[in-house]
Amino acid sequence: MGGRGSGRWHYSQAKSTADFELRIGIKSLKKAGVLLCGNAGSFNWPRHRNIPSIRFKTFNDHIVLKYWYQRLESDGQEIKQTIKLEQQPCHLGGYRTWFRCPHCNRRTSALFFVGRLFRCRICHGLTYTSQQSNKIDRLINKINRIHNKLGVRHLNALSPLPNRPLRMHRKTYHELKESIEDAKDQLCDAIIARFGFRN
Repeated sequence: MGGRGSGRWHYSQAKSTADFELRIGIKSLKKAGVLLCGNAGSFNWPRHRNIPSIRFKTFNDHIVLKYWYQRLESDGQEIKQTIKLEQQPCHLGGYRTWFRCPHCNRRTSALFFVGRLFRCRICHGLTYTSQQSNKIDRLINKINRIHNKLGVRHLNALSPLPNRPLRMHRKTYHELKESIEDAKDQLCDAIIARFGFRN
């Protein structure tokens, strides 16, 4: 622990997608006050054996990260990363802060720790869980989201469409109806393509 803004950033143990990688995000850092120029401190991940803590110091246009990285039983190594910060003016005043990826210089709102360095999702070749879902899962999720908009839950994806909620405009209801009927047709086609007909 130490310094203003001390705490934990996002952490999860899975390693396959961006959703489950150790990451630092602009929103969480800004909320914690880390992005204030001259701020310094540390963040801790007691469950992450490779880098249990990270020290940081923030400057006007960049942030410096220092951490001790150790992979399994190998000798440890102190790593220092300088990450550029970019401020983009907003239309209604103020500004929005972005990271510049240390590897490709791409503007991004989050950097992910894979291997021993923080880089953007593209450089690490990460995808999101939703991108890895197959077509059947995506269609079922879409149908369930429409059911939720209609105020009903836990329906089978192929259940009849619920009646229009009292306060919902007819136009909105018919748009949702067309969307869910189209999704159901695609779902049936996807099921047939995946599993085939059965007698």
